[in-house]
Amino acid sequence: MEIKLIINKDSIAKSERGVITGEIFFLVDDQYFPGIKWDDFIVTISLWWLQAISESKSNAIELRFMDGPYLIRGIVSDNDRISLSFIRYGFKKEYIEIVCDYSFKDFKKAILHMVQLLIEICEEKNWNTDEVNSLQESYKKILNSN
Repeated sequence: MEIKLIINKDSIAKSERGVITGEIFFLVDDQYFPGIKWDDFIVTISLWWLQAISESKSNAIELRFMDGPYLIRGIVSDNDRISLSFIRYGFKKEYIEIVCDYSFKDFKKAILHMVQLLIEICEEKNWNTDEVNSLQESYKKILNSN
């Protein structure tokens, strides 16, 4: 099982209101989630995901997408494994699209790598928004705690 977290540098843009969006999606073996070239509020969800992997008080985490009915639910076991369910939810029902078991360390590393790339892109473009600054602070806090 291979999981990749993909962002498309060329798709990342800032609106006139200062909202940063871009393509972000997972490739799990040969399946894309939520879909290939999925476009979302990339800085916002990256902040959420950092909080989810670092501040969870239990062994359960949820990674939500802002644009659409998608989430990833993970259950972390004692042996550094995470059971992941990639879910699309509908009216009163969840549809599990992908289920897999993966290294929690590698999963966190993929998220941290994506955040690092996103911060570098924002810095290159001189996008100094409150949300980007919060992302940088959260990222540094996680790195310093490891």
